[in-house]
Amino acid sequence: MNERVIAYIEYKLRPMLKSGKHIGRLVLYVSRQADIAEDHIITKFGRLRVAVGEYIPKGYAYILEQPLSKGGLGFVWVTHPPQAIKEQSSS
Repeated sequence: MNERVIAYIEYKLRPMLKSGKHIGRLVLYVSRQADIAEDHIITKFGRLRVAVGEYIPKGYAYILEQPLSKGGLGFVWVTHPPQAIKEQSSS
């Protein structure tokens, strides 16, 4: 797996973990077409489960705590296509 991809995922994981979430309860959801659609990935924080979301289009990915608990950061976008970002910022 590309080291830059892992580094970016770790960058997105850091605020979740600092808010008190545990790596064992986090899941990275990706598109079925994603190169990273594996069982898990190894980060410097530990093993992160990866799941394919049936309704996630290619180019989108997010991390979600499963099951959700009170407090802290339980959801974070990892990626979404630049076109979606442009559409959101022009609204």
